[in-house]
Amino acid sequence: MILLEAESFLKNLKLLHGHEHTDGFRLCVISPEGKASEHLIGQMTPANNEAFRKSALRKALHLNARPEHISSGQSRDPAALMYSGAVRTKDGWIIAVAGLTEEWDEVASSVIAYMSGAVEFDEECWQRVQSATNNPHMRALPVGV
Repeated sequence: MILLEAESFLKNLKLLHGHEHTDGFRLCVISPEGKASEHLIGQMTPANNEAFRKSALRKALHLNARPEHISSGQSRDPAALMYSGAVRTKDGWIIAVAGLTEEWDEVASSVIAYMSGAVEFDEECWQRVQSATNNPHMRALPVGV
């Protein structure tokens, strides 16, 4: 369900938000047990694929190491040259996206978590991310988009 929602998000991002130049992004999911799975959603050049794969994994691991945070925006690493976005679900999953802008990566992570139904990311989680971030896109969106 998470992968299907990620593919749907990419299609809708192109249609609704003017990101027609976006052909893909990297998705990293960390289970509550700490197992990471990494996925290419859409298409990327080999160089971008590898760079954003590393970025999504780094962001997911960074958030996973900070259990008090719900959003990667709370523990942003300004020294990093590439940014990505990640959210934590109520049941301990980490959903991270890299390959869009940092702000849209966070939105993508939130939408994918909320819409998939595979993890516990409800209205309360959505509102907590909105409160915890300075992301204007996240703050402007209604719950679940």
